[in-house]
Amino acid sequence: MGAIFALLVAFRLFNALTIKTFFQPDEYFQSLEPAWQLAFGEESGAWITWEWKYQLRSSFHPTIFAVIYYLTSQAASVLSLSPHVRAELLLASPKAAQAVCAAACDYYTWKLAQRIYRNNKTSWVTVRG
Repeated sequence: MGAIFALLVAFRLFNALTIKTFFQPDEYFQSLEPAWQLAFGEESGAWITWEWKYQLRSSFHPTIFAVIYYLTSQAASVLSLSPHVRAELLLASPKAAQAVCAAACDYYTWKLAQRIYRNNKTSWVTVRG
């Protein structure tokens, strides 16, 4: 993996943490809000939609973020970080996790293109495109 994967992760992290554009509310209500409730309990203020109240959705995807929220919160506690820094870390942690996943997808798409086209220049189009 090496340097190319590190470059892709750096790009995706920069992208995830700096761009403030349009978002889909469903991203929050179907993954991050249930994850928040899983990590911090029912009294944590998470907005849970009816699909979750009636257990119509799989909890696998939100559980990934719940673990990330929990570990981030525990690390902030162990390090005695201020509430403001803890909040910023809790906002950034799911973005960082998604950035790593996106970078892995980019990397393996590039690897597949290298195998198919056998041309390093052509395979880079999959990453840029």
